[in-house]
Amino acid sequence: MRYLAAIVLAVAPTMVTADCSSERAILLSALLSSNYTIQDPGTFAEDQGTCRQSDLVLAQDILTIEVASLIWRLEGIEALTIGSGRISLTGDLDGLRITPRTEDAWISYMLAEQNRRNDIDATLFVWWDFPDGRFELASLDIDFPGENRFSYGFRATGVSPQLLTGDTTALKTLMLEHLTLEVENRGFADGLILGAMIGKLSAVPGSPESVIDGTKRDLRALVSNLPGNVFDADTKAALVALITAGPVPWGEVFVQIATQSPIPLAPFLSLGAITPDTLSEAFLGGTVSVIFKEETVEN
Repeated sequence: MRYLAAIVLAVAPTMVTADCSSERAILLSALLSSNYTIQDPGTFAEDQGTCRQSDLVLAQDILTIEVASLIWRLEGIEALTIGSGRISLTGDLDGLRITPRTEDAWISYMLAEQNRRNDIDATLFVWWDFPDGRFELASLDIDFPGENRFSYGFRATGVSPQLLTGDTTALKTLMLEHLTLEVENRGFADGLILGAMIGKLSAVPGSPESVIDGTKRDLRALVSNLPGNVFDADTKAALVALITAGPVPWGEVFVQIATQSPIPLAPFLSLGAITPDTLSEAFLGGTVSVIFKEETVEN
């Protein structure tokens, strides 16, 4: 979404219709501003508005990122200037490989060989209607190495162009209509989960084991106090099972927010002390469903 925003903001003021070359230049500029360097620009082609970038190699101090193929199509950018119509973006990423690098050439070689077949593939489809502000991330599906996957989608109204400029007041008009999230983890996410968790909990007194156990007890207590009209008994049981399987649960988790009518998102930004009553009021009859299927590993 960050790079989509960069493309939209940079292209809209000067172009009635976008073209692949300018979109690619903006995307690469955004990557370079994030401290990447281009080791190999690969090849680039355009076919009637469909853009294809192949064999791009980027590098940071400790990472090399290779992109075998990125295909995208951005349509309707003129909606930003005329105030009506639909912007849509489709994307298809194949063969993304992320490899750690070190100063030791042999260690870097070993890491590159270990990651040679660890490709990441992804698909994206998102659209944005003007002037009613309906926005839908119809699908963001990422297939990680092994049996690991992330899938996300949501639909909202009240999405204004001011959001792309960082204007936080535009958040007041946001209304959520639907949200789904599905995660499969069988090892790939372990390092991400543990890294974030250690960063937050390492300053807490006590051994790692005792701190984790205490945190899990607190989280289970929090789940038990969630409002039953929003989180039913099966959902609470699934959340407790997910917490118990932590800190790095393996298996599949599915989350869905279903709404009777669109839910304003502004109250969630200023809930303060979260209580069952405040959550019930914020969800306005909407419900949260969670399903967790744990994959146990026998020692």
